[in-house]
Amino acid sequence: KMFHYAHIFNYASWTLSHLGQSTGFDVKEVISSESNKNLQILFQKSNTRNDSRSFDMNGYEKSCASLTRYTNLTYHLRWNYVTTRMATMVHHLCGRIRAERRLEKLIKSFPEKSDIDSGIRRAA
Repeated sequence: KMFHYAHIFNYASWTLSHLGQSTGFDVKEVISSESNKNLQILFQKSNTRNDSRSFDMNGYEKSCASLTRYTNLTYHLRWNYVTTRMATMVHHLCGRIRAERRLEKLIKSFPEKSDIDSGIRRAA
């Protein structure tokens, strides 16, 4: 999958900036780089009221170019994607191994059941 199903809207910095400006905010700072997957823009309420609607005349072309930039294969073969994905998989594997070791250690810390316990039947 190229995008998580929960991501209803996928913004680029220029589209999110335009959305903010069209709703009465000014861009104070674009914090993240274009290559960062987590888009971060700081807005502040605009002091001027702007009733005119502005349009990005190249917006359609930019959007189409963004949507057709990658195929499924080229998207998943991007170096940054591969390295980030591998690091995540290693992190999850290490967490699983550590959890299994902690569980084994915890189980070993309890004394084994006595023979008396094994002969007792308890009602449910």
